[in-house]
Amino acid sequence: MRSFVKPFAFRAGLMSAWVSGLLLFSGAILAESDTQAPTSSAPTSQSAETFRQNLFDVTLILRGEEVSPDSIGPYLETALKIELVRLTGDSGFLSSEQADTFLQSARAWLKQYRFEPYRQDGVTVGQRLIFTFDDDKFYEAFEQKGLVLWPLEARPSTLVYGSQNRAGQLLKLDAQNLQYLPQLDWYNRVEEMALPMTLAAPRGQGSFGEGLWVYPDFQRRRSGVVADRLQTSDSDYLLAYQLRQYASQPSELNWQLFSKEGQVMLEAQQQAEDRTPQALTGLFRDMMAAVAAYYSRPYRDQAQYIGSVTLRVEALSSVQQLFQVEQALTALKPVIHDSRLVTTEAGKATFELVYQGTYEALLAYLQGVTSVEMLSDNAISGEIFVRWHQEELTNDLQNLAPQTTDNTRSDEAQGDDLTTEPAVETAPEILPYIDEATAGERE
Repeated sequence: MRSFVKPFAFRAGLMSAWVSGLLLFSGAILAESDTQAPTSSAPTSQSAETFRQNLFDVTLILRGEEVSPDSIGPYLETALKIELVRLTGDSGFLSSEQADTFLQSARAWLKQYRFEPYRQDGVTVGQRLIFTFDDDKFYEAFEQKGLVLWPLEARPSTLVYGSQNRAGQLLKLDAQNLQYLPQLDWYNRVEEMALPMTLAAPRGQGSFGEGLWVYPDFQRRRSGVVADRLQTSDSDYLLAYQLRQYASQPSELNWQLFSKEGQVMLEAQQQAEDRTPQALTGLFRDMMAAVAAYYSRPYRDQAQYIGSVTLRVEALSSVQQLFQVEQALTALKPVIHDSRLVTTEAGKATFELVYQGTYEALLAYLQGVTSVEMLSDNAISGEIFVRWHQEELTNDLQNLAPQTTDNTRSDEAQGDDLTTEPAVETAPEILPYIDEATAGERE
């Protein structure tokens, strides 16, 4: 993941071309970020655990559209495309024959859907159409077709420095300021790709924000400030982006992705097709898709391998703990495709595992589970010996279990009334643009 990638530029539309004309859509839910009035407690990070609870939920934002059970098909297809890209980390997957098999039978993958009000600053401006897909069917289909799922645990974390340039005035896009720019829809763009990200804070509001703010600068290939910032954070990469908005022409989005050593790994200058809100959304969607594709490529390359191994669990204290181990192995999809209990005897159990990727990656994955203690392994004989600690195991199962919502409704509740007229949203005034030479790193 440290190999140098040459600079590239592209126009908005690579990822957003398959939106099918919808006004706006978003990923899994983080409702407080854009449905309530701004508060001082805006979320600064989105983690793998956040995404795990809603990994198979996709939300579309409806602004005035009339949707009925007969007309829901295009929205379902769009949501399914989002889900497929989120699970694979590769928007190119949508052009494959395998993707067609999913899209041609979109309803078969749907578990349920529901409607919720969509609010901004306390005012209802539309509806949320939330699709919940069948995770078991997805896992089974990916395994049968030999497709690669990109695990949440394999996704790097990113520290983000964003900025907006309007009329030559710079605004640092931290969590507080993003609350007042709902048109950027930042949190939902992150949720679409399920990328763990942390927003940098201004000076005096946390260690990630101390000192200089980081801006994209295409004249540099390496940044010592970025390297220092990443060395003192838990993030694997740093993303610096700047949105440039003009008075009479489409917006631009410039961004750079840095490695832990401060090296530029990806960068782009994106030009929106027009001045519509959809085009602005497309800029951020394309940036996220490019970052996700870069992050996921090493895993996708090595995960083409499917192997089997014997897992021997030592020091089991009860039948209940054995059942919990079985539950944990089932929850460790997609790295562990399948697990089968073979034998039990005197506090020990033997499982046969079918796993995705390399043997070394499987070991690293098991070592990353809090409740697992690695005792020994033998790559030649294909045996791994572990101890599963009871207390931590219970906590792990709680974290891995998907959350359910009380207001979830099935297809029986499809006929919700969408006739409420949404309030008119007034776009902020855009002042004439004043040219500004962007320094790489400034106060």
